[in-house]
Parts: sequence; structure tokens; C-alpha cells
Amino acid sequence: MTIDFYTVGERVRENRKANGYTQIQLAEAVDLSTEYICEIETGRKKASLTALVRISKVLGITIDELLFGEYNTEDSSIRAMSVVMKDCTEYERKVLCDNMKSLKLILRDNSIQ
Repeated sequence: MTIDFYTVGERVRENRKANGYTQIQLAEAVDLSTEYICEIETGRKKASLTALVRISKVLGITIDELLFGEYNTEDSSIRAMSVVMKDCTEYERKVLCDNMKSLKLILRDNSIQ
């Protein structure tokens, strides 16, 4: 199996933007240079395993998603909720969780899927 590092770079860029990070912010979060992040995103450099692990953790995706574009829908949904709640206070998390529980009941009661 061959890894297409140009495509890996595109996935890094897409997920970085989806998470609201600039290249500078991502570089700081993963303790890498902005130039290195740019070179990964454009496919000019192959990211090290250490860099890929750091990037995937910060972006809330698996290594499989980053390398091969494969993901589990359930895991993806949970990660998406985690990203939304990442900067919430404890009170905000409680309110959001209570609302999710209520919405789930409404969806099930109305057979909406």
C-alpha cells in the first residue's frame, strides 16, 4: 500500500480549516514550524509519523482518516461533537448534553432518521 502524501496534505488542510485553525495555530498546537505545516499541506514534504500523530490528535481525526481518508461514521460524529464542546464551560457542556438527550427523544418519538 502506497501513501499519497499530496493527498495526505490536502486532508491536513481540509481538517485544519474545518477545525478553524490557521497554519500558524496548528503549527503551535503540534509544536512544529509553520513552514513544515505548509510543506506537508502542499505535498512538498512527507510528514514524519510523529508529526502525523500530533496533527491527527489536534484535529480530532484518526491516522486512518489522515492517511487513507477512511473513517467510521459513528466515531466521526462523536469527534464532531467533541470539537463543538472543546472550548465550552462545564455548564455549557451540561446544557448541550441535556439538549442532545431531549432531541434524541424527540427524534425517536417522531421516527425521524
